[in-house]
Amino acid sequence: MKRIYFVIFILFFSNGFTVFAENTIENGDYWTRQGLLSYSLSQYDDAIIAYTKALESDLETFGEGHPNVATTYNSLGSAWNAKGEPDKAIPFFTKALNSDLKTFGEDHPNVAIRYNNLGGAWDTKGEIDKAITFYTMALNSDLKTFGEDHPKVAIRYNNLGGAWASKGEPDKALEFYSKALTILETRLDKDHPNIKTLRKNIETIKEK
Repeated sequence: MKRIYFVIFILFFSNGFTVFAENTIENGDYWTRQGLLSYSLSQYDDAIIAYTKALESDLETFGEGHPNVATTYNSLGSAWNAKGEPDKAIPFFTKALNSDLKTFGEDHPNVAIRYNNLGGAWDTKGEIDKAITFYTMALNSDLKTFGEDHPKVAIRYNNLGGAWASKGEPDKALEFYSKALTILETRLDKDHPNIKTLRKNIETIKEK
């Protein structure tokens, strides 16, 4: 059996990135890893560059409606939002959501993540009512998928608590924070940072 060999030329640029000459699955994966690394180091401009290259590769490799492309849209949205530019994040999160809705349907973990991230972008933008709408959609989706006592559901409750607190409605904020705390106390050690953060949030609201 004949073997087929592909020669990939590698170019080195001053920004430290390694670029493969052709758009391949490996090329997309490479840029995705570079984006993740840059994002983890809070180097959001570099993450955006890398994720954009990953998106170009994934679009050529898989086409518009593929889950990998939706994931890369989501990653770009996350990088823009972390950079403090929710207006640029929202279109990417929306593309990721629309793609995953077509692929998976309404009640899927990926779709819940897209709803949550859109909520976060609207939260960053200061449009709390829109944030609450998307956080609620994420919660409802995860409740159907995982049930009440799941860490992902606790995350949705927590985010809703924060949004209601920002809106100046402490009673609703306490309701959601308390639900999140109840779930996490059954899953995590009492000294876990997430438990401590929730307790501090609850105490802060009660002190006001």
